[in-house]
Amino acid sequence: MAASQAAKALRVGGVDVIDLGLTDPDSPMPNHIIDAAHFAAKAGRTLYTAAARTVEVREAIAGEFRHENGLDYTSDEIVVANGEARRDLVVDGIRKINGLTLAPPGSTFYAYIGCASLIGRRTPKGVGRVASVPGVAYGLSPYFRISTATGEEMLAEAIARINAPVAQVE
Repeated sequence: MAASQAAKALRVGGVDVIDLGLTDPDSPMPNHIIDAAHFAAKAGRTLYTAAARTVEVREAIAGEFRHENGLDYTSDEIVVANGEARRDLVVDGIRKINGLTLAPPGSTFYAYIGCASLIGRRTPKGVGRVASVPGVAYGLSPYFRISTATGEEMLAEAIARINAPVAQVE
């Protein structure tokens, strides 16, 4: 959240920053998720949960909705909408940037990008204006994490902004 808050503060100050720190999907919610949420709300499941229980709640709601309505999909398929195309766009773009590494992420929301070969190196300007989360927050260093849950145009621009200073590394 700190990276996203810093990006927001920069934007308020007039700096053009792309925030890929948090997942904030820009695509419409699929109808089956809307229906599942409606079903859960009508059944009285309206209490807030701790973030650690989000997966449990999601699986419970989807499982019950699937059971009640005879639908055949798994909880992993609930949030895929445009995620795979966006993930692939990021994977393809990052793989073209010398000095960065990226194994195809299992998630359609986040990518962990390796930057070990760039640690301690400098660029003439060194500014890409893309907010991300340091991988150390997840026990992954030297990596940074970006959210892929934003529009393809914004992701393409972010990849270009990441590439520009990295291409100038001395």
